[in-house]
Amino acid sequence: MGTELASRSPHDGYTLLMAATPNVAINPTLYASSSLEPDKAFRAVGMVASAANVIVAGNHMPFSDFPGMLSYARANPRKLTFATYAVGSTGHLAGAMLNARAGVDLLHVAAGDPLSLAVGEHVQLAFVTPTATLPLVRSGKLKALAVTSAKRLGIAPDIPTVSESGLRHFSAVAWYGYVVPRRTPDEIVRVLEAHLQSTIRSAKFETFARTSGNEITWLGSDEFSSYMESERIKWGEAVRRSGARAE
Repeated sequence: MGTELASRSPHDGYTLLMAATPNVAINPTLYASSSLEPDKAFRAVGMVASAANVIVAGNHMPFSDFPGMLSYARANPRKLTFATYAVGSTGHLAGAMLNARAGVDLLHVAAGDPLSLAVGEHVQLAFVTPTATLPLVRSGKLKALAVTSAKRLGIAPDIPTVSESGLRHFSAVAWYGYVVPRRTPDEIVRVLEAHLQSTIRSAKFETFARTSGNEITWLGSDEFSSYMESERIKWGEAVRRSGARAE
């Protein structure tokens, strides 16, 4: 609803929408009733942050790294279940991408507390954000296998990426930025872009990013526009592949 309201707002630079993976790249395919086309409704101002999922395994599993998990999954089809917060979440769809790329068949379970399921040995894997996951990894209650970002996380540099663990160029992250109604004039967009870039360089924003498990990831207006287009295609394909639907 908020996304549609923002698309109908005046083109004066006073209404910005936080554009994120769910409302821009996932929901247009996930929701059967969605008629909004973000690329036609908005223009990009800038991207400010991204957040990976951490793939963790329960301590009862015989593998301790991502290649070991893939080997186990291939030798034991449909025997590994991964938990995430919701159907259609970035964790769920990252799992769908992984299945397609690796030729495995991890089964998905949506749960309010996916990490408790993994710690309690009710599921074998979980795909969850770093702030929730890392304390359990550091305390030895779960095993971190990989992160879904293209680069290692600043708050967890010891955990390898999926890409460096065998699936080259794999990347599935939530991202956050700002957009404005489509017909907002160029001069207004450039002013907003400059202010946004200045904001993410501040110490306050750096602290926010670090404590919330996000990585500061700047893309200017033109780059962010192209990135959103490619991400809509990628996540839309993942939604269709997973079979997820919402009303």
